[in-house]
Amino acid sequence: MPRPLCKDRSGFTLLELIVVISILAVLLLMLTPYWARTIYRANLSSCISNEKNIATALQVYSTGDPDHFYPNSLPPLAPSYINQLPYCRTDSLRAGYGYEVNNSSESGYTLSCSGDHTLSKVPRPYPLNVFGRGVVLGP
Repeated sequence: MPRPLCKDRSGFTLLELIVVISILAVLLLMLTPYWARTIYRANLSSCISNEKNIATALQVYSTGDPDHFYPNSLPPLAPSYINQLPYCRTDSLRAGYGYEVNNSSESGYTLSCSGDHTLSKVPRPYPLNVFGRGVVLGP
């Protein structure tokens, strides 16, 4: 005697489950580069924000100095003018504070990031904060 067919079964078969999981895996692999690019852009945005905060602290420091000079390094700023000197998230070497102060006659007083933002399509040593011009992202 043949078994009666059950018409009202519930649930998924193993094959249906594998197909759904494989489609989700393909979609996830397609979105991964966009997530990475978003993370790099977020790090760049954080770096630009840190540079603006350090530049503000340097300007406040120079107004407190009787000769209105900017310091040649960042450690004089802490803890009076800025609570904690930030690190750039993309600086793998953690060289210094992640930001460098340069005072040259041709470019003026600049604050540059020592991190690597090339994955965000920003060449080194940019982003660069040039006093009087603001943040510059490229040459």
